[in-house]
Amino acid sequence: MTTLADDIHAELRTCVAAGTFPQVTYPAGVRTTSLTVNLTPQTFLAKPLSSTWSEPERNRSRGFSERRTWLWEVTLEFSREVDLEAFEDLNTNTMLRLPRTSSKPQVDLIFEEADYRHPPEQQPAAGTRVVYRVRAELSPL
Repeated sequence: MTTLADDIHAELRTCVAAGTFPQVTYPAGVRTTSLTVNLTPQTFLAKPLSSTWSEPERNRSRGFSERRTWLWEVTLEFSREVDLEAFEDLNTNTMLRLPRTSSKPQVDLIFEEADYRHPPEQQPAAGTRVVYRVRAELSPL
């Protein structure tokens, strides 16, 4: 049996594995996105950062709370600079949803924020690093 955290982690990993990350170069100082070279992340880390709870909506029981949201941090690191636009468009324009089961709530994964670190344009020693904040909204059981 998997936990809800396991399921969220697996969905985020699947989302990244399906992503398109074209390489970016700067010949003569002009940014150029490759149409043929796509890179995969060298590093994938997904960790929960924070949670919120509230009283249950459906059964109105007092004395306990249900998790409502769960903020996750997803870190991707690449060997070269990449363009993230297609990946971000795909994951912000479609719903990432884990369906409800008999023991787990429905979860909607919402990309909220990204923090980028880019290598120098000429002779980079490393690649793009991006840290996403993804909010998991849980529906009541």
